[in-house]
Amino acid sequence: MKLLPSLIMFTAAVSACSDPALRCKNPEGSKAGDYSKTVEICAEVGNGASMCYCWGAGEDYCYLVNGNNQEEFASSCTAEPAWYTESC
Repeated sequence: MKLLPSLIMFTAAVSACSDPALRCKNPEGSKAGDYSKTVEICAEVGNGASMCYCWGAGEDYCYLVNGNNQEEFASSCTAEPAWYTESC
């Protein structure tokens, strides 16, 4: 019975993603590498961008406030070979 309140508190503390949310991925890399790159670009974009949890993918993504932020995130992500963006 003690598990239920803990579970409710945990789910309230994690912010779920809403559109648009992107993640930078590399098929040749690791999830940890993808996460690091996503966090780095999300911080560079700024302007209200923040990390969120995409329940469908089971990973953290970057929530972007507007279309310009999406373009900036995507171009930063794909600047290096093999990297691509994925939507939540």
